[in-house]
Amino acid sequence: MKLAKITVLLHMFFSIYLCSLSTDHFYQNQLKFKVVSETDKILSEKDFSGKVTLINFGTLDSEASLKEKIFLQEFIDSNSDFDINYIPIMVGKKDQIESFIANNHFSYEFYRDPKNILTETLEVAIVPSSYVLNENGVLVYKHIGILDFSNLHYVLEALNKNSKEVFSGE
Repeated sequence: MKLAKITVLLHMFFSIYLCSLSTDHFYQNQLKFKVVSETDKILSEKDFSGKVTLINFGTLDSEASLKEKIFLQEFIDSNSDFDINYIPIMVGKKDQIESFIANNHFSYEFYRDPKNILTETLEVAIVPSSYVLNENGVLVYKHIGILDFSNLHYVLEALNKNSKEVFSGE
């Protein structure tokens, strides 16, 4: 078990290092963005500050994205000890997204990026893709492809325990 945790932490730190190399233009600064909630409320990075934030992009055209949203619900249900923001963003037609949400009874709210500002800022080219911001809104983890939620648990645990010391960007 210790070897698995060490491997995950090494993967996390390596991913953070690679993320810093590929996203230098915003890695040291708070990420600026606006998203639209299911109820058409416009939210910005200020609405999510003060907590670790998981941003997850998906599409209705990808079975992996759809499964990932269901896995995310299971992750949230089994990890209520994490006080973090979840920003799942579905790319696609609004009516199809609303139908998907209604048919699956999620406890978390979905968001849209109608002007693709966040998508372009994070340079999202492949979905599913996930990004973790620390409590200061600084990008600290990037994952392309379907999330391995067992590894995500360790990433979020490390952020919750060490975000001030390790990930503050100061």
